[in-house]
Amino acid sequence: MVRGLGDIAFKPLQLKVDPTQPASGGADAPAASGEPSSSADRRVEIPLYFASNSTALDDATKANVAVLAETLARDDFGEQRFLFIGHADTRGEARVNKQLSLERARAVAVQVTLLQPELEDRIDVEGRGEAFPVAFGNTEADHRENRRLEVVAR
Repeated sequence: MVRGLGDIAFKPLQLKVDPTQPASGGADAPAASGEPSSSADRRVEIPLYFASNSTALDDATKANVAVLAETLARDDFGEQRFLFIGHADTRGEARVNKQLSLERARAVAVQVTLLQPELEDRIDVEGRGEAFPVAFGNTEADHRENRRLEVVAR
């Protein structure tokens, strides 16, 4: 999968997994422990990237919180729970990055529940720090890809 600033306003704003269909499971939707997911876990692919060393979303993706909130509140998700997983890039101390990633997940959960209050009791948060990178280079674009929020429907 190739992502870049140029395509953010278009393709990634789609829900890539149909919540009305059975999930395929496997490595495409990680479970809370970092192990392969159960067949009930499905990833919601709406890009949310954070500014460096911050819980604030970057300018290119901050409007996506409204898309995320609206998507999660859809009837076809029923009463499903969601896990917001914050991630960090590899710069800084691992302990600090782990805490920052948790704070990132909490910050987005607060924003989503302000927009869709009925989701408040259905969102769990977790911070994984720098442990699960998706980009392995050392450019700013690579670091940005790793400062992300992952959303799993359970």
